[in-house]
Amino acid sequence: MKPSQFLFSFVLASTLPSAAIAVEVPGSFTRQSPSPAAPNLNQWWQSFQDPQLDALINDALAGNPTLISAAARVREARARRLATVGDYWPQLGVGGGVSRSLRSANGQFSQFGNFGPTQSNEAFNLFDLALDASWEIDVFGKNRRLVEAASAQSDAAEEARRNVLISLLAEITSNYVELRGLQNQLGVLNDNLGSQKKTLELTQSRLQAGLSPELVVAQAEAQLAITKAQLPLVESGIAAAIHRLGSLTGQPAGTYVKTLESSRPIPSGPSHVPAGLPSELLQRRPDVRQAERNFAAATAQVGAARAARFPRFSIGANIGWQSTEWKSLTERDSENWTVGPKISIPLFTGGKLKQNQKAAEAVRDEAQADWDQAVLRAIEDVESSLVAYRQSQNRLEALREAVKASNRSYELANELYKNGLGDFLNVLEAQRTKLSAQEQVVIGQRQASLDLIKLYKALGGGWEESPASTKAPVRSPAK
Repeated sequence: MKPSQFLFSFVLASTLPSAAIAVEVPGSFTRQSPSPAAPNLNQWWQSFQDPQLDALINDALAGNPTLISAAARVREARARRLATVGDYWPQLGVGGGVSRSLRSANGQFSQFGNFGPTQSNEAFNLFDLALDASWEIDVFGKNRRLVEAASAQSDAAEEARRNVLISLLAEITSNYVELRGLQNQLGVLNDNLGSQKKTLELTQSRLQAGLSPELVVAQAEAQLAITKAQLPLVESGIAAAIHRLGSLTGQPAGTYVKTLESSRPIPSGPSHVPAGLPSELLQRRPDVRQAERNFAAATAQVGAARAARFPRFSIGANIGWQSTEWKSLTERDSENWTVGPKISIPLFTGGKLKQNQKAAEAVRDEAQADWDQAVLRAIEDVESSLVAYRQSQNRLEALREAVKASNRSYELANELYKNGLGDFLNVLEAQRTKLSAQEQVVIGQRQASLDLIKLYKALGGGWEESPASTKAPVRSPAK
């Protein structure tokens, strides 16, 4: 195998007769150094250093319905696995009953006798008690394969829960960043409204003094009205973000209105996040781990379908008591028993067993392709997220320079107009440029934080109890 090929160490070799998935994986991400540091993703949201965000995430971890549902599916899968393990053991049952019968004197039993008079049609009681035991000997490994499949399905359910958790963490953090971004955008609009109101008052004063035409006042009023028209859209977005955060935590939509209505800075994280190695990523991403477990389960089902085409061996035993009177039910003469091995050989099933095996093989091939796709998608997500985060930081830096220039331009244009040395159109244009640049900086800050969240999500972090638990465990086949 080439060094650039990656193979999960926890694939069950005994359950993969022809296979193990080998996907061509680069030695490092193209946007990072060849030997990058391993990322520290445990509770990555704390890198934003925002206590309100931490509190929201804690609430969501306790009450989000989707996460609770995923945890329930894990418990279901584990219970089904234990139920499948039960087929390893002997099956034991007790039964009993009482009946009253009337048999024909002219029928079969009138000739050969059974319980009661053989030459009459008198009714009689029949009491019976039986103990049944059976044990299927798993000669060809059908039960072992089914347990392996159930174990892999249980693991897949846990990985699916972790994937839900990662998505939840990213969604809460993204909505919180969106909220703070909109609140800061609203602050920019209000600041510019104050500046534009002062400009309008200046034009009105100059109009009254005969220094400016009425057209200038109308232009200032139009600019003020356009800025005001943006307020409802931003305020609506703020309300929607707060309501969404309530739903994500499993609370009514208005739960956090008072808590979050005050504006705070847009949370920002570290300027650089190491991505580690692609091989580490694939062992950490829950969707890739889930795809591998689905493949392992499908492969085990192929083994079970193949074993179903061979003879089945079992040992059965039955001991019971029958009597027409309950007082004599436990006497030795009422006892009957059978014990012995059994064999069941499928001679002709109309091709059902063969086609079941082919269907299982098709499901396995589908799972293998899904695993391949999950690996490729994971690498793509990280590569794209690394580029997006770096470029959003570059854009933000340029936008901040634009704000400085636009502020200076507005100051100069306004000063010239006050002194009667400049045209009012220059003031209006400078105002528009200033407002746009300030809004773009807020949007750029928000986008940089959102791209960082996407990077953390792409790296598959947040579900680990500790950094040491990121490595997938090595699983052994069931004995």
